[in-house]
Amino acid sequence: MAIWNGQPHTGAVLQAAEDWKRNCLLDDGSLFSEGELWTAANVTLLAAVFLDHPIHGNERFIDKLERQLNGSTPVIKQLGAETLWLLWHCQGKLA
Repeated sequence: MAIWNGQPHTGAVLQAAEDWKRNCLLDDGSLFSEGELWTAANVTLLAAVFLDHPIHGNERFIDKLERQLNGSTPVIKQLGAETLWLLWHCQGKLA
């Protein structure tokens, strides 16, 4: 299967995606720590904090997210951080 898309770090991005799929999606683990993180229950809690409580206005996204996660457990904050890592990595920003 061809993987070249014109971006210089395509291989690294695809390897990171494979690592995420194996560690997080299939095994409910974490990319950066031990233990369970990407469980259905944790994703549901993150969605409740983030999606169910939008903050409108001109504030920066990261500032709004920080406010939304304020008061959440460390696990949910970590899941939010790993979700951001995944989104940025899929865009090739972290390769």
